[in-house]
Amino acid sequence: MYHGQLRRYRIVSVNRRVQYLFFAGPRHAWIIPPQATTTEIMSFGVRTIGVSLDDDLCAPGYEYHYLDDSVDPPELVSQIPPGYVGPPSHVDPARADASAWLDALPVIQAFRRTVLKGKHRLAMRR
Repeated sequence: MYHGQLRRYRIVSVNRRVQYLFFAGPRHAWIIPPQATTTEIMSFGVRTIGVSLDDDLCAPGYEYHYLDDSVDPPELVSQIPPGYVGPPSHVDPARADASAWLDALPVIQAFRRTVLKGKHRLAMRR
């Protein structure tokens, strides 16, 4: 789906209270929701401290974007902002390339500039 190998990068905040997890592939880079670094886990398996952030910050390289024809009239379902939708996935046509949106995010630009610089060509924009 991502046109090659994906690599994972774990980055811990300066105060060591939050860990950020980035993924990078040949054409995509994205961040998943960060986690607190606490080791305390609730009885149902989640950390006792959550990290709040804007939902638009975390989107995978391919995100939902399809016409839902189960309703009348059919309705566009998309988790990619208008103007940023790329081609559909060859693996799952209900998902479209979200890299244009991700590339516009300052956190992804900073990740490429500081972490991916010169290490390899993964997710470096051509």
